[in-house]
Amino acid sequence: MNFCITAVQLSVAAAFVSIPLVRSRFGATATEAAHAELRRRNVRTSRHEAWAPVRSPPR
Repeated sequence: MNFCITAVQLSVAAAFVSIPLVRSRFGATATEAAHAELRRRNVRTSRHEAWAPVRSPPR
């Protein structure tokens, strides 16, 4: 049982450690691809969405 718990905890820790590594490797490319797709679909974005990716419901 302890082995199973340890394996799960190490898997979760590895996921959190990998986040900055993956972001540094693919972040700029993925961001540019996302912006290109939004331009292709004529979706307007603002600076606000860069730091708070939440949407208020339409009125």
